[in-house]
Amino acid sequence: MGLKKLEFLLQSMQSRLVDNLGRLSEEGPVPDLTLETCRLHRYLGCGVLLASHDAAECREQFSDSAELFLMFLRAHEPHSEADDKTRYYLARGRGAFLLDALCAGDVKLTRELDEALPAAWMPDVENEEDFLYLKLLPALTPGAGPESPPAEDTQRLARLLAELDTPRLKALDALLRNHERDFEDALAGVTAEWREGIERARDSGPVDLYHDRTEANVFLEGTALVRVARLRGIKTAEQYPFIPAALLRPSKRASSRKGSR
Repeated sequence: MGLKKLEFLLQSMQSRLVDNLGRLSEEGPVPDLTLETCRLHRYLGCGVLLASHDAAECREQFSDSAELFLMFLRAHEPHSEADDKTRYYLARGRGAFLLDALCAGDVKLTRELDEALPAAWMPDVENEEDFLYLKLLPALTPGAGPESPPAEDTQRLARLLAELDTPRLKALDALLRNHERDFEDALAGVTAEWREGIERARDSGPVDLYHDRTEANVFLEGTALVRVARLRGIKTAEQYPFIPAALLRPSKRASSRKGSR
């Protein structure tokens, strides 16, 4: 997509975002509208980065996405009493918005999201690998989690690794052990799976144009993994496919939120 077309698409997303925020102020934090609005923030962040290389604005949009979801989490406490639809959206949001906070370089927001997310696995709406992956990733982030993850979670990781042996679980294991070579190998595997998923979606029929022209070209999960690795002192490469180098640079908001809101 050319620059002019991307800029036009960003204007369309911005207009829709404004409409959604107006609806949220009237209707409250309804699940589907909240998650769509969070996604628009993320798409805008990726789009701005692709169009103008503005990493600061990109991070602001990621933070806005994560903060909006945090408000949604707090509005629906206690989560154990949420209806099935809300629980579904809680599970869907577990990963995306933790990644938004990590990609924004906001460790405090990452910690707040992790603390607000449901602590128990919801097997009817999420698989165990996703749950553990997204529970351990912030726990392995210095400043966001405890000094060391709970033993029950690391034991669970060992069990799932023996059963599934997926690139994402290998990445967690490499982070846990601070193993440079194993991390690089696992990241390559996670990247390949991400690209394959995008190509499958494109081959299977019409795609969401907002996503396909923005987030589908910026590997946010990989960005988050590399950020966590660097925070843990693991030596990483300077550049990776689909991970803009600007997103890997230290953020001025690494430990604080905008204006300490």
